[in-house]
Amino acid sequence: MLNIHLFGYLRLFTAGQALPFTTLPKTQPLFAYLLLHRHEAVARDSLAFLLWDDVPESEARANLRRHLHDLNKALPPAPGNTPWLLRSGTTIQWNPAAPFYLDVAEFEARCDVPHQLAEAVTLYTGDLLPNLYDDWLIPERERLQMRYINALLQLIDRERARGDLRQAQMVAQLLLNHDPLREDAVRQMMTLRYQLGDR
Repeated sequence: MLNIHLFGYLRLFTAGQALPFTTLPKTQPLFAYLLLHRHEAVARDSLAFLLWDDVPESEARANLRRHLHDLNKALPPAPGNTPWLLRSGTTIQWNPAAPFYLDVAEFEARCDVPHQLAEAVTLYTGDLLPNLYDDWLIPERERLQMRYINALLQLIDRERARGDLRQAQMVAQLLLNHDPLREDAVRQMMTLRYQLGDR
């Protein structure tokens, strides 16, 4: 099983051991794009132009081939006959049937189940790949930030409804740690502290 973490920064683990990921500069964005779009085959040309939009088409395609080779070298050997990448002449796809764990996928799955929100927020260990500045990544990062914030807001409401004000206060503090200028979180925290007797 290959464990892949994209929250905070890219980390790979197998059998509990961290794997180095020493690659060309654009291999990490390529890897991230394939993982985040793992349910679809991506046209090679579209991917090349997305990642190398400032060079001629032939150079962009050559760059993609070189970086796919680099990605293959950086990943551990695929188990059995299950490749990490599904390739055709015109498309490339991360194999969704390969034995891997992706923290982003687990986070989103748990966000969809109300009683698993507490587990979901523990998986969000930082924004999505904050060290990468590719234009295509920014909307994905912002979308996941909003899912995290919404999960925290739901948890605050749930703990208050249960009467567990201290737990609600802890969750509100997580929200403030993430976004100290968020006014609704400041109001929530003030109200909770008042209700707990901290006037």
